[in-house]
Amino acid sequence: MIDRRVADFFQYWRQQYQWPLRRSRVNTERKIQEFKENARLAVASGKEERLASTLIQVHRWKTRNQAGITDDYARQLNKTPKRLRELQKVLPLTLESPNEILKKALDLLRFPDCNLPVCTAQLSFLSGRVFPILDRFLAQFFSRKVHPMILKWADFDILNVFETLGLIDFALEDDGRGKGVPRMAVYTEKFYRYNRNLFVDELIPRLQNLAKQLGEADITYEGIDRNLHYFTSVDLQMAIFIFGKKNPRLFRQFYKVPPIPSMPTHL
Repeated sequence: MIDRRVADFFQYWRQQYQWPLRRSRVNTERKIQEFKENARLAVASGKEERLASTLIQVHRWKTRNQAGITDDYARQLNKTPKRLRELQKVLPLTLESPNEILKKALDLLRFPDCNLPVCTAQLSFLSGRVFPILDRFLAQFFSRKVHPMILKWADFDILNVFETLGLIDFALEDDGRGKGVPRMAVYTEKFYRYNRNLFVDELIPRLQNLAKQLGEADITYEGIDRNLHYFTSVDLQMAIFIFGKKNPRLFRQFYKVPPIPSMPTHL
């Protein structure tokens, strides 16, 4: 049975989703639908150039092309047409795709300027938004590597949310800018594979199971069309992401304060 305050957390934050933050929710959702349709057409076409265009489009959406990273990625992608051909062999990606296929797809999507957070975004769109996106806010939330003051959040029972989600111990590291901001540890082969495996083997089924429980409890959220929609694993991911994005102080310098007190180490 899903606790009402846990449902409230996901309902409220899913309806706050926008990316980038300066864009309205309506424009955000419409852009996502546009990308989803572009990805569907690219996969159906079987054409390498359309697939590459979709991957670059999602990369730019996720990174905002900061410091020209998407431009660099596009050059890397264009130099390796064999990688695109290998990727086409594992498409389409569906809920029935074996975990090893999902891991192979992520490996093929990975480039020096395109690591696991962006790769999971590309995977999400290539699957028709069946699979969630892994970012550092989600990784921190599931691993409970957040500031202890998160437990003082009056509007939602965060401890109950944590306990409902369960613990997944994603690996994080300082981003090196000296500001106490973490990032996902994906820049060595060991940690990339560690976090990739947790994403596929644990996070995806965990979110799918929670979405199923919310559906069985007839819990919905209001879409931009004013209709009520049942949650998917992607909706749950979007809720956690925007909660983190709009409350960044809760997701900084967690390693410079005592651990969250009285938190179960595992469920």
